[in-house]
Amino acid sequence: MKISVAGLPKSPNQIGRSHWAVQAKEKREWAEKIAWLAKAEHKGEPLNKAHIVFRVYVGDNRRHDPDNLAWAVTKPTLDAFKGIVLVDDSIDNVSLEYEYLRDKPRRFEVEVYELD
Repeated sequence: MKISVAGLPKSPNQIGRSHWAVQAKEKREWAEKIAWLAKAEHKGEPLNKAHIVFRVYVGDNRRHDPDNLAWAVTKPTLDAFKGIVLVDDSIDNVSLEYEYLRDKPRRFEVEVYELD
């Protein structure tokens, strides 16, 4: 399964000092957007074990911290996938891989591979 999500969530550096309600709204909106895309693409039962590849397109030549980008896309994606694409998102069931690219437009892609 593969989904492409337009735009990028705010990184922890961008939103970390905001009021908790602003942070919660940001996370909820991204999780809902990703959940809708996942429901449209994933047919069948949630997977027990999966390998997930994130491709993050930053869209510019500025300096970016990969840890902040990873957190910004991983958390809402795994939260959205739970119950739709994945049975559980624990480390026993999910392995993650990241690739960072400077291509435009800003977006991220998620590919999910079922593991035995």
